Amino acid sequence: MSPVYSVKRSEDEIGEKYDRCLTNTITKTATGLGVGVLASLIMFQRKTWPIAFGSGIGLGMAFANCQTEFRNIYPKQKPLSVVNDALSPDTSTTVTITVPSDTPAVNEETVNTE
Repeated sequence: MSPVYSVKRSEDEIGEKYDRCLTNTITKTATGLGVGVLASLIMFQRKTWPIAFGSGIGLGMAFANCQTEFRNIYPKQKPLSVVNDALSPDTSTTVTITVPSDTPAVNEETVNTE
């Protein structure tokens, strides 16, 4: 019997990420809203700003998580800063290694890495 391979299409992967992002947004916003309502009732004499503040924090956390998740769609790509550093003209580095004088073979060696 031949092995069965499960192939995941990129459309399915992006769809799953959208689903996780949506549920994460709803959960974190509702949790922030609940914490804001409790804080408003208990500590701030029924003011409305703790409710908006809690909801905003939940929404901001969900947005940051979604942004991170969608940034990793193509994990094999390197960030642009790494590519620019690799292409910059100053890529050679000189390293000097000093060996103790009691070593009979070598006193000082210079290694050039590129």
